[in-house]
Amino acid sequence: MTVEDTFCRNFTADRQIAGEGLGGSLSSISVELKPGGADIPLTRTNREEYVRLAVRYHLGQAVEPMMSALVNGFWKVCHKSRDLLQMCHPLELDELVCGIRCLEFDELRRHTKYRGGFSKDSTTIKHFWQVVDNFSNSQKEKLLTFCTGSHRVPTQGLKALRFTIVCVPLHEDDEDNEHPQRRRTRYTTEQLMKSARLPVAHTCFNQLDLPEYDDVDVLRNKLLTAIDHQHGFGLL
Repeated sequence: MTVEDTFCRNFTADRQIAGEGLGGSLSSISVELKPGGADIPLTRTNREEYVRLAVRYHLGQAVEPMMSALVNGFWKVCHKSRDLLQMCHPLELDELVCGIRCLEFDELRRHTKYRGGFSKDSTTIKHFWQVVDNFSNSQKEKLLTFCTGSHRVPTQGLKALRFTIVCVPLHEDDEDNEHPQRRRTRYTTEQLMKSARLPVAHTCFNQLDLPEYDDVDVLRNKLLTAIDHQHGFGLL
């Protein structure tokens, strides 16, 4: 079977265009990749030229209006930093805009603050970091999003988050804000599993309210439930 029979294509590319208004329907148009492209069939001998022209169109000409709008909007926001940004390497600019992609959770652990009766030596905190250390990269991103509103790492690293973990009672009836040291109550594993109280995040403050789970498996279960079912406003 020949290339012509397999693909039945010519030197054109299909492009979808939205109609007027928010509810406008999509329509498809055909664009010639070269003059007279509609009359030039794709064959084995010209397939490399077709691929080159198709890539140039889809990654260049087809997105040029959107990219021009993006660039113009970017410089409107950053016009005062134009000279400085032009000195940046593309990878440096990517880090400034998107943050660092490497999740150094050891760094986050070293700079985490504890409140409400927790310390780095608390059993629940030791269990928390044990669970997080065994998370996949995807799960760590979910945890970061849950606690901060974004899975992006600041350019200064995770230490810049000022992450805080606050001890909260397993049940709301146990709360004693004036005497947090008195609200400590022992629960069986079954009681812990039945407790409906999940970890709660305050993304504006990069704060995690963590119930005082005594069992590492219960903590893992509750934490995964929280980060897997989170729903927020979603920062970049």
